[in-house]
Amino acid sequence: MMSSLPDAIERIRQGLNTDWKHVLGAISTDLISMGDTAILNKKIHENIFSIYELKGYDKEIIYQGLTSLGKGDVESQIGIITNSVNVLSNQLNEATEERMKNQKLYRTLGTAIGLMIAIIFI
Repeated sequence: MMSSLPDAIERIRQGLNTDWKHVLGAISTDLISMGDTAILNKKIHENIFSIYELKGYDKEIIYQGLTSLGKGDVESQIGIITNSVNVLSNQLNEATEERMKNQKLYRTLGTAIGLMIAIIFI
């Protein structure tokens, strides 16, 4: 709670081994080196949107959360983090449900195509 935002991001980054490790490293460095918030926000936006695995809505939630941190008291920052985590958790649940639905579809489709090929050769 008493560490600076770049230090907190750097501690989080140390536990990662994905593309986010590099993105958070760049954001942490930018937070330390840049003074102009408009340029800083643009750099954060570019870094977050360089991750292709996430959908645009998820990237926007993370971007809004990161740019809002440090602009209020402790309670408001905890609220920002909690809200972002809750929204991303809901998005994760929806993505998991969609994956399960599509997984069943592709499994059924593969079986049907296999049966069609077997019928054609018989």
